[in-house]
Amino acid sequence: ALKNASARIETPWGAVGAGLRGKGLLRNRFVGELSLRAPRLRVGDCDIPAARFDGDLLLEWRQPRLIGPITANAVACADTKFAATAPVLNADVRLSERYDRWLGDIGFAADRLNYADSTLTKAAGTLSVDGGLKRTNFTLALDRTGLRSKPLTLARLAINAKGYAGWNNGALTGSAAGNARIRRGALDKGTLGSLDGIAEQTRNTPMGPLLARIAPALARAGDNFDGQMDFDIYQNAARDTGLSVSGLALTTASGARVRQTGELVLRGGDRYWRMASPVELAINGRDLPDIRLAMEQSRRGAWTGNLVVAPYAANGASVAVPNLAFSGSLGGAWTFDGQARLSGPLPGGMISGLRLPIDGRYDGRGLILFSACQNIQFDSAKISSLMLRGQTMRLCPDRGQPMLVAGGGGTRFATNISNLAASGTLGGSPVTANSANVRFSLADGFTARDVKVTLGDASAQTRFDVALLAGQFSGSAINGSLSGGKGQIGNVPLLIDEATGDWRYLNSILTLDAKLRISDAEEVDRFQPMAVPDMMLTLENNIISAIGQIAEPKTARKVADVDIRHALSNSTGRALLSVDGLRFDDKLQPEMLTPLALGVVANVDGAVFGDGRIDWDASGVRSNGRFATRNMNLAAAFGPVEGLTSEIVFTDLLGLETGPAQQATIASVNPGVPALNGTIRYQLLPEQKVAIEAGRWPFAGGELLLEPTVLDFGIEKERRLTFRVVGVDAEKFLAGYDFQNLRVTGVFDGTLPMVFNQDGGRIVGGALVSRPGGGEVSYLGELAYEDMGTFANFAFEALRSIRYSTLTIGVGGNLDGEIVTDISFTGLQQGSGAKRNFITKQLARIPIQFNVSVKAEFLKLIGSVRGLYDAQYAADQALPFLMEQRSGVPPVTGEEKLPKKDEPKDE
Repeated sequence: ALKNASARIETPWGAVGAGLRGKGLLRNRFVGELSLRAPRLRVGDCDIPAARFDGDLLLEWRQPRLIGPITANAVACADTKFAATAPVLNADVRLSERYDRWLGDIGFAADRLNYADSTLTKAAGTLSVDGGLKRTNFTLALDRTGLRSKPLTLARLAINAKGYAGWNNGALTGSAAGNARIRRGALDKGTLGSLDGIAEQTRNTPMGPLLARIAPALARAGDNFDGQMDFDIYQNAARDTGLSVSGLALTTASGARVRQTGELVLRGGDRYWRMASPVELAINGRDLPDIRLAMEQSRRGAWTGNLVVAPYAANGASVAVPNLAFSGSLGGAWTFDGQARLSGPLPGGMISGLRLPIDGRYDGRGLILFSACQNIQFDSAKISSLMLRGQTMRLCPDRGQPMLVAGGGGTRFATNISNLAASGTLGGSPVTANSANVRFSLADGFTARDVKVTLGDASAQTRFDVALLAGQFSGSAINGSLSGGKGQIGNVPLLIDEATGDWRYLNSILTLDAKLRISDAEEVDRFQPMAVPDMMLTLENNIISAIGQIAEPKTARKVADVDIRHALSNSTGRALLSVDGLRFDDKLQPEMLTPLALGVVANVDGAVFGDGRIDWDASGVRSNGRFATRNMNLAAAFGPVEGLTSEIVFTDLLGLETGPAQQATIASVNPGVPALNGTIRYQLLPEQKVAIEAGRWPFAGGELLLEPTVLDFGIEKERRLTFRVVGVDAEKFLAGYDFQNLRVTGVFDGTLPMVFNQDGGRIVGGALVSRPGGGEVSYLGELAYEDMGTFANFAFEALRSIRYSTLTIGVGGNLDGEIVTDISFTGLQQGSGAKRNFITKQLARIPIQFNVSVKAEFLKLIGSVRGLYDAQYAADQALPFLMEQRSGVPPVTGEEKLPKKDEPKDE
């Protein structure tokens, strides 16, 4: 037997030191202990330092058989990026006579096996080989190992495969087909992305609840899963590689499942891998949507595919993706085109049946959606108490930029909507909204132009039009402004316009702080447009509430406080008006508040107090009020009024209607002659008519009565008043005037019919007639003209005291111009104050009728009668006017207007 031998062998892979110690010969078989030491071997691109074999060598029929472990410190293959730490091969291999073929089994183990970025730990298995250097067929059984890679960790990996391997032209070639099984796999944290963060960011969108359910399910699925697959892998002499995967199936502890349909074929080289056949994956499981993913790759490396998501719901939200086609390349840009159907939350509400196109791209830096106009449809949308019915909106890019961009720089969304038309209900009441243009931006908020909103049924519709509506998002609130607002609340016959102000929406409450103008909705204005400088409006729980002040716009004087409440659910509401001392003076007059006062009253001086209420519902509008004034002075069409005190109770405030027997007390009225301390009963009728029920004034021992009539202020027409004079004592009447030397006795009755129109008032056919028994007209003063002649002096003395049986005064003419007064005396006799002589006794036997026609202002009527007797009074009144008419010289004043005794006098 060979005892000991040693040698240095030069091999193609490096020098090997060999040692052999024979153990004996038995039946043509040599048995010995063989040891091989190689400081460094290089096989292909693999470097193997400190390789060694310590085992038995059997030589049988010139065929060596090696039995024993082959170990090395490490194996490192540069090109294939393969490395092994402390590999051990327990060989039982038979070699050919030329040592170029082998057959046998090799058990293997290694602390670590690295390939690319993956590491197998504590690997152990067996390898059966049959072949040579160029081709060796093998059977591999990897019984157990752990895997650590960048995205994936496996507690146990088992592989069974058959194939071949060999060296051709210095390159490793081969193929393997088999199956792999994994246990307790786990994905690295962050591999599936920050779904929790995305779910929080989208909390108030339809995707929020869905992602909130998916995120923990995926996290649990990635923490613990098992799987298996069949594979077929190869590499040829050109270093082209391929991988075929089929039967992929993953099951997770959370219940999620992934199934592969069809075969996945990957082919690659030094630069890239590509998928050579289509593949389909099905993903489903507890808390996960049912997803079908189909993919394929072209020869140029571009990927195409389609994603289908079955209907999936979570916490009131749902999603379905009937089709989403995509294409792109790994590490490059991706494009996708499809549609999703969504339902779920919105800020302050919900949306249902949203059919959303998905048209965009991913460029590796961010997501870009909607570079062209898109039609967006939904079945219904609810925001607070607003419920919108299904409709289609066309959204277009803003300023030529894609509508949605999301990436490292944040999220930007901006769009334009033209001709927006929406309808639905607000608090149960019908609502429609239209806008010529809406611009919406997450950064800048939104602006809407020419907005038209209607609320309520057609019979009691509330309408608002806004020229410009703008808003911005601030946390959970929306703040904005509006301008050019106008509209009308329900059946309230008040129009709103020129509204401008700021609004805010927070916690389902809309508030508006605005100034505006209100005007009458009737065809004929009952009041002038009024300013509301500080209206505060809120919309909460389907209730519109508004408080503010109404002011006259020119003087800015407050007219009333207003408090409005309107329920959208049933279109009912009320408005409260409070007038607290509205003062009329030289700056503010009633015609500035209502055109009905124009031509009726003027120069009003006084204050008005009172309250009003307007109610409306499906039955219509009702209003009432109570207003009062004390000691008001004014100029009416029939003369000045002083000390007017009245309380008016309106049964229809908006229609300016009252019940009967409204009463006013008047300290003084002067329709031509002054009347003191009177009362008027009246009623305000529909269509701007006033019923005068009665009027009464104590008047010079008798009464001045206003007869019943109806005055129509709704149209331009003549209005008639008739004053009736009853039992007036002429002597008491004249006591109120400066007639110290004139005495008139008698009691008079009569009427003063007055007609008023836009040009003023006039008396038509008025007459005062003395009662039976007549009276006297006496002049108690001295004759003003001394040289009148004998007969003239006799006549004056005879007529200075006249007794009449009938005195009739006919009155007619304009109140603001000349009054034509016809005075007729009949049954004339000398009165008790006349001088009697022969001549006057003869004259007294002559029947005399004394007719005088006087044209003068009404208040100068009695003065004209006095002038018949008092030449000094007549001169005082008439001479300045006559001198001015003759010479054009302004009249003189004082004593200069009296003629001297020795000057010639006009006849």
